[in-house]
Amino acid sequence: MEEMHARLAKLPTFSLVARRGALYQLTPHNQGKLDISHVTVPFADMLHMQRTLLRFKEKGFDARRFFGFERYNIILSPVIFSEQLTAGISRADAVKVQDAGLKEVTLSQYNQIATQLSPNYLVSLTEEPDKKEGGLKSNKRALTKARDMFSKTTQELKETAPDVKVLAPVLLTKFQELLEGHIQSLLQQNVAGLFLYGLSKNDDAETRAKRLQEVITHLPKEGKPLLFLSGNGTPEEVLQCTALGVDIFETDYPFVHAEKGFALSFEVKMPEETVEGERKQEFGRNAKTISLKEEKYLRDVGPLVEGCECFACKNHTRAYVHHLLRCDEMTGFVLLTIHNVARYSDLFAEVRKHLSAGTLDRFSSWFLST
Repeated sequence: MEEMHARLAKLPTFSLVARRGALYQLTPHNQGKLDISHVTVPFADMLHMQRTLLRFKEKGFDARRFFGFERYNIILSPVIFSEQLTAGISRADAVKVQDAGLKEVTLSQYNQIATQLSPNYLVSLTEEPDKKEGGLKSNKRALTKARDMFSKTTQELKETAPDVKVLAPVLLTKFQELLEGHIQSLLQQNVAGLFLYGLSKNDDAETRAKRLQEVITHLPKEGKPLLFLSGNGTPEEVLQCTALGVDIFETDYPFVHAEKGFALSFEVKMPEETVEGERKQEFGRNAKTISLKEEKYLRDVGPLVEGCECFACKNHTRAYVHHLLRCDEMTGFVLLTIHNVARYSDLFAEVRKHLSAGTLDRFSSWFLST
């Protein structure tokens, strides 16, 4: 528990999205030396395991240990960025959740399954407005339902799971009057954290900043609740949103690139001689990656990324990983995942350092220009 609290103290940080109760290509053995502090578990993945989780609880078996997540802060969420998992219905106490098709889930069922997993953070049940419709009516229903469900969940878990911190979901809607009222009502309930969702994969940096600023404007300067962001998790997004006040980023960014055969290759150590203000920040650029499936790495005996100290780079070559990927050998994706998570962790370590030193703007300008 002390280790977990120490990890929580390192903000900002990221929360890796699990897939069917596991981290992509990572096992308790190979993830042990990676700097992972938080894991987001989609509720849809737990829905089909409801009976198993109940049996675990009856037998006194730790579900967190079963998944290999006992070292981490677990965030159980009904929504994630990469895909739409919920849909709205007219019932005030239920939503539809994706589980081999849309299945109706009540607030009571949701909270029951949540307590069986014993997460550190629970995003209270909410629905995602129809992206095609996206109108005032569906947004208003989503926000109203989210507010009411958060209030009921907070009260219920005080009795059944007092150690679980309930996060209030905040839809980043374009309807400002709805958003302001929603946030004000949540702040009156002394909320521990806000889970921001609703960004689009097509949102540019300007739109993203505008949506976040519309939330942050209504937050107190002192005693601000933790801000969790469900997003792409690109380095550019991390730099921009950290400056705006986001604390924890829900993402599968390292996994997505490993799955496609890409190694994250961006630099993270800013030279000391970098002059403040010599480069302009241009959020929206893509961070550097290399595709180890390319033929040019066939005989390249260098590490995946020069200067990287991760297990994959210290023990294997680009040529070897290239061979594994061309053969569709799982070990290649495992090594890429280890490297990508390590590189992503290094980025956050530098972000925390520069945020503490007051040099985040200079670091961001340098990073986006390299």
